[in-house]
Amino acid sequence: MNRNSRRKARSLDLGVGFDDNDFKLHRSWHSRLSSFKYLPTNRYSITYATIGFLIFALSLTKFLMWYLNPDKNPLPWRTYCQDTLSFPHELADSLAPVTILVGVMSIDRSAERRNVIRQTYARKASPRDGTHVQVIFFIARSRPSLRHAIHLEQETFGDLVVLDMKENMNSGKTFEFFNWASKHAWIPDPATLPSHLISYPSAYNHQDTNAHERVIQQPNEDDFDVKLDNLRKEYQRGYQRDHHDINNDDPSQHISNYVPGTGVKYKRPDFVVKADDDSFIILGELERHLRILPKKLVYWGYLIKNRFMGGQAYALSFDLVEWIASNNFTRGHQIGAEDNLTARWMKHHPKANEINWVSERCWIYNHPRTHTVYSHGFLFPSEVTRVKEEAIPGSVSIDEQIRRGQGNRNHSEAYSTVFKWGKEYEEPRKHLSVVDRVAALVEGADESLNSEEKKHGVVGLPRQSLSERYEGRPWGGTIIVHFIKRHEWFYETALAFLTDWSLIPHSKPIASKNYWTKTNALHNKDDDFDRQRGYRLIDITDGADVYRFRTSLEPFPTN
Repeated sequence: MNRNSRRKARSLDLGVGFDDNDFKLHRSWHSRLSSFKYLPTNRYSITYATIGFLIFALSLTKFLMWYLNPDKNPLPWRTYCQDTLSFPHELADSLAPVTILVGVMSIDRSAERRNVIRQTYARKASPRDGTHVQVIFFIARSRPSLRHAIHLEQETFGDLVVLDMKENMNSGKTFEFFNWASKHAWIPDPATLPSHLISYPSAYNHQDTNAHERVIQQPNEDDFDVKLDNLRKEYQRGYQRDHHDINNDDPSQHISNYVPGTGVKYKRPDFVVKADDDSFIILGELERHLRILPKKLVYWGYLIKNRFMGGQAYALSFDLVEWIASNNFTRGHQIGAEDNLTARWMKHHPKANEINWVSERCWIYNHPRTHTVYSHGFLFPSEVTRVKEEAIPGSVSIDEQIRRGQGNRNHSEAYSTVFKWGKEYEEPRKHLSVVDRVAALVEGADESLNSEEKKHGVVGLPRQSLSERYEGRPWGGTIIVHFIKRHEWFYETALAFLTDWSLIPHSKPIASKNYWTKTNALHNKDDDFDRQRGYRLIDITDGADVYRFRTSLEPFPTN
């Protein structure tokens, strides 16, 4: 074998190419890689290396998600509530109700969610009901297959607006909503409404008195100025405003527009609220909190990181809505996270330094089943009173603070009897009735305590009526519960805030020792018997199973 033959043979052994013309070895790229000492060459080592690389990539992704996630620690909601000033009920009672348009952002295929909202917090709040707080759903152009259903829904309920744009969340839909509101939003003036329409559904329908049913009389001017001065000091964070900002209406917003035969006068809304369809809004509480604010230059919501109001629901006074709709800067900046974008718009307002950023952190939170940093149990004034008492130094021992913080004393102000940080929600006991299941979601309630907490001597509040929870007042509690991703969570929230539990008999399971009874039948021969006894049957679908339980005949207030 000559020298060239030996070179060719050696090149074959090495996996390289050989050029007869210049007698040089030309190694291919994969041959070069395979010559590295630590590179896998057989199928087993290649498989292990691939698995190792995938594990590394997944770990790196998880690390980056953790590193970039701003919500690493639970929020001190107890501190938020301790710092919250008592609501000025007397001042709110002395002021006339304000008009509010609540725009709920939705999509064409979410008809079921819209119906759930109509059945719960927005029950008497559609434009056809003629109240001074109205809830309207906003979607973009629907797909052809759903167009007929959307048209039927519009004709049936009269509370659905289709914006002439492509469906999106952060590419101009919020701007188009404000643009629509600036041109087409008209709300009945409460001063011209009959009393039964001013009586708005509240979280608690007081049997003796309802602030909305009172005849609004102008208070003594001197007393009014004193109350207003206190309001400015407490709620406007140092901003100075003249008293006519709160109780003066812009004449341009009171264009005479009477409905023939009714005498009802329509006006522009005082406030426009943008809301998500996974938010449950106690409309009466919302109206009360906005009523005590100025009617101009107001940006209200849940302030996040001192930068913007959370997108679950925030309110703008109508003058800001008109500015957004007509300003060239806002028209040219519509792309981006919509809640951040709205705050950016406010910072470019010609009177940006005069805008009142009003934050409400105690009474806005996430549903307790969602295990987020904003989650805790349903809040009522009676529990917040207990939370404020714990602000006294020494009222909570160091050992208890460590226990509450799950080993970290710094997390004790995020303690919840319902929600445990870093864990998914678990019911404190098994086989609970439907009312007990909801009671277990109430912060500080005895039903929310598990055996471990009771072992440490934690005492919960016994079952209370809504009158007791609201400390004898018809108002003053939760405004918004957010991040409600399942329809049954909406009904849980409605049962918690729109029903007086003392009027509901204890629910019992049907034909089962356990509470839940699985059945595939939608009819039961005991239905008529149960109705005669004051119960009705409700079916909840969970996958392929139908769960049937019975509850009170009227789970929500009817007036």
